[in-house]
Formats: sequence, structure tokens, C-alpha cells
Amino acid sequence: MRFDIGQDQPRDVPVQVPARNEQHDPHHDKEADEDLRPGAVERQEERKRESAHCGNIPVRWDEDTSILDCKRCQSQSGEYLSKMVFFLIILASFTYPARGTMQTQTAKGAGNLSARKKWARFFVGALLICSLAACGGGATNGGSPQHSSSSSPSDSGSASAPSGEKKKLTVWFIDTGKRKELIEETIREFMDAHPDVEVVAEQIANDTYKTKLPVAMGGNNPPDIFHSWGGGWLKAFVDAGQVMDVTGKIDADRYLPAALNLATFDGKLYGAPLAMSLTLFFYNKEIFAQYGLEPPTTYDDLLHIIDTLNANGIAPISMANKTKWPGALWFIYLANRLGGSDIFNAAFERRGGTFDDPAYIKAGEMIQDLVDRNAFVTGFNGLDFDTGQSRQFLYTGKAAMELQTSGYLTVVRSEMPDFESKMGIFGFPSVEGGLGKATDLVGGVSPVFSISSKTKYPDEAVELLKALTSKELAQRYVDEAGVVVAVKDVQYNDPFAVQMKEILEQSDFLQPFYDQTLPPEMAELHKDTTQALFGKSMTPEEAARQMEEAAQRLLGK
Repeated sequence: MRFDIGQDQPRDVPVQVPARNEQHDPHHDKEADEDLRPGAVERQEERKRESAHCGNIPVRWDEDTSILDCKRCQSQSGEYLSKMVFFLIILASFTYPARGTMQTQTAKGAGNLSARKKWARFFVGALLICSLAACGGGATNGGSPQHSSSSSPSDSGSASAPSGEKKKLTVWFIDTGKRKELIEETIREFMDAHPDVEVVAEQIANDTYKTKLPVAMGGNNPPDIFHSWGGGWLKAFVDAGQVMDVTGKIDADRYLPAALNLATFDGKLYGAPLAMSLTLFFYNKEIFAQYGLEPPTTYDDLLHIIDTLNANGIAPISMANKTKWPGALWFIYLANRLGGSDIFNAAFERRGGTFDDPAYIKAGEMIQDLVDRNAFVTGFNGLDFDTGQSRQFLYTGKAAMELQTSGYLTVVRSEMPDFESKMGIFGFPSVEGGLGKATDLVGGVSPVFSISSKTKYPDEAVELLKALTSKELAQRYVDEAGVVVAVKDVQYNDPFAVQMKEILEQSDFLQPFYDQTLPPEMAELHKDTTQALFGKSMTPEEAARQMEEAAQRLLGK
């Protein structure tokens, strides 16, 4: 089996933080009293600035205790300072002028400055230098200086956690149902095996996540490990320097090349894949049987099914297109079936193809023909997929089928397990006269887990990344969630997973989702124009023209 997907193509386990060590610190009461005096804020900021020069790792100003959290500094600074203060007192006894004997130096145009003030400045400056020397002069065995704390996490390794605390990692993911449970269980097992690490995982709804992660990245507050679909969506973060290079840190041979390619840019690896996502029809077998219908092999067969179901008061196809991407699945498949497997790549890579190709215009016309045939449930452009509005039509027998990604199975098993026995799957049919094959698939990889370049604990993050994309978890995804995975050497027993694997093996081309491949501006335009096609508020020619104009501006002539 071969996947020719082109070059550079994209698509709560809340854990309580352990309580701090509440042992009494003799410095704490003193500092607390200081905080009640005028200038407390300025003094605290000054102490923070001084602590930033420490060469011993870790260095952290602790807001709770108002002390410098550097164990080497705490032990050495007392020793250094006591010796230097004693030395300065002895020096002062010989060099400090007797009271009343100081002479005032006067410069033209300047105010007077007493020798006593000069001495005081010297004394304080000397103390400050001594304190910094005590904090920065520590050496490792053999006398080598400590690494500077300005080193990047991926270069210098993980920092140590503050005293009394665990190393904390955050994980954001979108998987639901059984897949969510398996991820959470894997994280708990990881924490059991790494008692010094605490992991806080947050499951976020798909469309919310697409907004929340970019905001977190832009705000310099990203999760340590995050979900992506690889491809252009991930590459945008890679280009911004926000993703850790894991080349050589994980075993790339454990994953399917077609999946791994979506996390590889300029020969470097920026994530690891867990599961594949295939776009298929999910249908109600009982309704099909009731009206003598079989899964279609040609587009004309599909139109016959639509007309038959409409004639019997059943909505043929359910869809929730409020978030635009469900309708885009139809557009991508129709463009592929009409224009062939290279239609997108030729336009995207600017090698003779365009986004106003006649096949794209025809795909828009076919979408609007489906709308005119009442192929979809009423109000489909305003229904929300994440809240299950489209699935309810299938569960209640009011609609017969829905074109969706393979994660649909996991959601059904979680929401309405009784419906699983009624459900079947089939691929998108061929279009007569088109260049695309009936075996061509639209899909991607989900999730690809990546590590933020800002993580404080890169070593532990890599170990967690391995656990989240392990063969063990992949096997459970297959057995318990019916998912086709991107990990090698996994056995398939779940009936749905076996069928999806067979569909995948029959295909020699996988078209990644457009919105995970295109630059962000074009990706949004693609979804906007597709939704407008379904709403019949834009002509196919206008939609194609807007896409090609954006391509010329963003991708080049």
C-alpha cells in the first residue's frame, strides 16, 4: 500500500497540585514584616532582579515565602556573606575616617557629596557583589561553572522542580468518548511510573480548541503537549519557533510513513502520530433495508437513494455545518472525484493547477444541486456538530446517513451505544466521467501530539509523548475505540476497525483536509466559501474566483 499525499501537506484529568511544605522559615517573618513597610513592592522587585543573575539551577523567586528558591545559593550565600562582612568590618576599622575629620570635595556646578556617603555606597556595593558571587560562583564537580539558566529547554534538558513540588506538565487534546478515557488512563499510568511528575490534562471541544491553542501560543502560555492534525496547521506553529524538534528523541520507525510525513518539515520531526482519520459515510442499515437500498458505488446510485428516501419522508443526509468543516468534506470529495488526485496539489504547489479549475466549479454546482434535491436535513447550515445535533437525526431514524470522519464511531459508542448495531459504513462513490478513483480517500492524522518549545521539562515531556503514541495505547484505540492507528505492528479485531483498515489498504491516495493544509487565511476562506455554496448565497464561479485570487496573493502566481 502506498500513500502519495504530496509534499508538506497538513489537517479532565485534573490533578491536584500537592500542598507546599509549610515548615517554618526563620526568614519568612522578617520578610513579611518588611512587606508592611513603605517601598515593599520596590524591594521585592529588586530582589527578583537580583535573583535572575543566579547561575545555579533552579532559580525561582517564591511569591509565597518571599525567599530565593535556590538551594545552593541558600547554603553558600550565608557562608560567603558572613566571611565578607567580617572582612569589611575589619577593613572599616582601619580605613573609615574618624568622626569630624572628613573633608568635602566640591566640583564646579555640582552639589557636595560627603565622603561618608561615598563610603556607604562602597560598603553596600561590596555586599551586593559578594552576594552575587555567592549565588553565581557555584561550580559542579571538577570546578566547571553551572549552565546558564538562559539555555533553551530542548538544549539544556529539564530543570528541577521547586523544593517540595512535582514537575508539572499540561496536555491539551480533543478526543472524546472512549478515546478520551484511554488518554486519561495512559496519563495516570505515566504519573504512577513517574512519581515526581504531575500531569494536568484538559479535553477541549474540537472547534473551541482551534481558537484556544493559537491564543495560548500567542500569549506565550502554551500547554507542554498539544494536539494537532499535522500539516499546515502544525507548520504555522513550527515556523514561529513554538514547537520542539523531537528528531532523534523518538523512534520514527514505529509509525506509518504517511502519517509521520504530516509532522515532518525541512527534514525535522515535530510530533508523533497516534490515529488516522478517514472520511466515510455512516448510515442506518435498518432504514436502507426497509426501502431496499444498498450502499452506493456510483454518484448516480447516491442520487437514487436520496430521491427514494425523500419520497418516503426520510431526510437522506444529516449534516451540522455551522462550523463549516463538515460541508467542506463534501467539497473535497467531489473535487477529487471530478478532477483526480492531483487537483489540489497542482493548485496548492502552483505547478499548473488553479483553484478556479473547472472541476472546482463543477463541485460547487453539484453541492447546490444536492441542496435543491433536499438531500440534507432542514437547517443544516446552522446546526452544531460538537453538540450532537446532526447525530440526533440518525439516532431517531429521521435521517439515514452522514458523511463524517472515523471519530464518529467513538462518539456514537459514547452517546448512543444501542445505535452501533444499526450502523454501517461505506466510502464516497465514484463520479462517472471524473478522474478520481472510488478508492481515493479524504482524511488525515488525528491526533499528532507535539511538544511546546516553552516547556520547562523537555525530558519528561518527551517521555509522555512516547506514552501517548505508544503501541500499547494504539492497540487499545483499535480494540476499544474501533480506530485505525498510525502506529505499526498493531492487530485489528474490532469489526469497524477491520473494515476501515481494509478500506485504507485498498487506497493508494489519501487527500488531507484542505483546511489543515492551506495557509490559515486561505483555510478560512475555503470553509467560508463552501458554507456559502451550501447556503446558495454564492455562485460556484465566485467561490472559485475568490480562492484563486487568494492563492495568487498568498502562494504566488
